[in-house]
Amino acid sequence: MVDKGVVAPVRDTGARVLAPGLVYIDDAVHCGDEVFILSKDGTCVGARRSRVDAVTARTMKRGGIIRTRRNVPSSTIPGRATWGDAVRANEDVLNRAESAAVKFVQEVAGPTTLPKNVSYSDGKDSLATLLVVFKAVGTTPLLFADTGMEFPETCANVDAVSQHYNAEVVRTSTQNQFWEMVEHDGPPAVNARWCCKTGKLDPDQHLILSRRGECLSFIGQRRYESISRAKRKRIWKNPNVRAQLCAAPIHNWTALHVWLYLMRKLAPNNTLYEHRLDRIGCFMCPSSDMALIRMIEKDYPSLWRGWCQHPEVWQESHGLQKEWVWEGHWRHLEVRKNEENQNC
Repeated sequence: MVDKGVVAPVRDTGARVLAPGLVYIDDAVHCGDEVFILSKDGTCVGARRSRVDAVTARTMKRGGIIRTRRNVPSSTIPGRATWGDAVRANEDVLNRAESAAVKFVQEVAGPTTLPKNVSYSDGKDSLATLLVVFKAVGTTPLLFADTGMEFPETCANVDAVSQHYNAEVVRTSTQNQFWEMVEHDGPPAVNARWCCKTGKLDPDQHLILSRRGECLSFIGQRRYESISRAKRKRIWKNPNVRAQLCAAPIHNWTALHVWLYLMRKLAPNNTLYEHRLDRIGCFMCPSSDMALIRMIEKDYPSLWRGWCQHPEVWQESHGLQKEWVWEGHWRHLEVRKNEENQNC
């Protein structure tokens, strides 16, 4: 945070933040950290990397603390804005993103005779991918892995999307195999997510082999989702689903691209996004944090109770404490093994 007299030079000309103009610096700031520069009323007036850490900055009487970036002048339109306003303001951006994604789909689909589909999870990314693919090559089937752990809103929306776009839904289902694995190996964990292979990848492989032998699947993978996805290729084959050639049309889109695109298309989104969920998947995903688990337990008691019966059986058969289920210890393999070893 900087003094009032420093605000205009920093904001308007990209002037450095010198020691005499510093009012406050957060304890967590280290040399080289990217920082925001605020006025006393909390308005952001600039940004750049800090040249020193917080402790050093407080002892300095002179010298530069931050060499700021020069701002590009921009105008602000007063008043409330709607998502429609945001869509219209970004029409050029959306047109370029859509055009590039459509071209990618056509280039990938053109040379191959493989049957095409959209790998559909009912999340925002797969819905945006569906719209791009349909524009590029026409309506294709939706490949939906029904794990048996889906929210009711997800299943309902898959049907709604299918009807809205007159698209066939090809479903996989292996609930029995999942519960057999739970009984034999215990619940899936964050670092032992066998559930994805058992509930999605293996069924996809079997279905593709039984129907067509091979296929080309367009998948809503984006490189901004995680570091691991940023490193992945845009066209690939999953070693667990060798019959499926995968391609990611919206690989270079941000989440804001996706939401603005869906709003422009008036697409039928999954209502779970309006219910505090930012990702759509299995309701019992071990990667969920405890806050989300508590929310699901409260808002979907029958779903959560039906799931908890299974880890409770494991807990009782292995002599574990009741909090093993209640506190989510089943989600971490090391905790599970340590507690099991203590009871041997």
